[in-house]
Amino acid sequence: MAITGGLELVAEHAARAQDQSALAETLFQDAKKLMADRDYTNACPKLAESYRLDPGNGTRLALALCYEGQGKTASAWSLFTEVVAAARQENRSDRETIARAHVASLEPKLSRLVIEVPSSAARVAGLEVKRDGIVTAEPAWGTAVPVDPGEHVVEASGPGKKRWRSTVKIGPKPDRVTLSIPMLEDETIVAQPTPVVPRSGQPPAVDGATAEAGGSGRRTTGFIVVGVGVAALGVGAFFGVRAITKSSEAKSLCSTDACTNPDAVSINSDAKTAARVADVVIGAGLVAVVVGTYLVLSSPKGAPARSTKSFDVRPSADRHGGGVSLQSTW
Repeated sequence: MAITGGLELVAEHAARAQDQSALAETLFQDAKKLMADRDYTNACPKLAESYRLDPGNGTRLALALCYEGQGKTASAWSLFTEVVAAARQENRSDRETIARAHVASLEPKLSRLVIEVPSSAARVAGLEVKRDGIVTAEPAWGTAVPVDPGEHVVEASGPGKKRWRSTVKIGPKPDRVTLSIPMLEDETIVAQPTPVVPRSGQPPAVDGATAEAGGSGRRTTGFIVVGVGVAALGVGAFFGVRAITKSSEAKSLCSTDACTNPDAVSINSDAKTAARVADVVIGAGLVAVVVGTYLVLSSPKGAPARSTKSFDVRPSADRHGGGVSLQSTW
């Protein structure tokens, strides 16, 4: 079982390598056609991917020639020097001769960038310097490094420091640019306000707008409750008058204690029901008036009573009892 599994793994790797090799060859052939038409912009990425899939010195030489045609003098020069070393090991004098000739031709055309880090900036613990997103280590500080023409971004950062960033533009002609890293500024830390915790037994502080809004709501509620109470008193008075009237009507039909007149008994029952409703509603109305008056008088001064609410209080009664109907809209 172990031998079978190992053979399957080897076969899988072989198949994958074969696929990558086929793709690399296809990209290489496509790039050659593009280079013949001097379309270096589209040819170079294909050659770079072909070299990544199947690194070979022949592909590296073609990529160096492509970069040279694209105007990337530093990238081409660097690859030609690698071709020289690899061709010597492979005993390919033809490739070595071609690569050496291009190295000699490109050297006078190279532009160089020097990144200097003064001692004041270098004292930052953990200082990191990058060029085009790639870390430039301390041994390379102050060294004239060949770079391609175009824009290059240099960054410097450190723990607790603000990130510094600068863009350097290198022209097509041979140039030498020196860039100095400044002393990094401390990163500003915004202090968060400490919340005020009220002492035990003390209410939290409330701003004026909140107090005014709370007072206005309390005052408005008080007026509403008073209005409901007054309406309830009116309803209670209505049922009280109704109770007295019904009682008198019943007595006129049957004045004796043992009354057997059914109409008189029914009217007397209505009178008792109205009396009970009057007692309950009047009591509730008095309570509402007292509570509403307290809310109005205890609200903060200057708090306007504004409300978009409206209330409609209506009495209701039937043969079995009565009450108050309260409807609100807003």
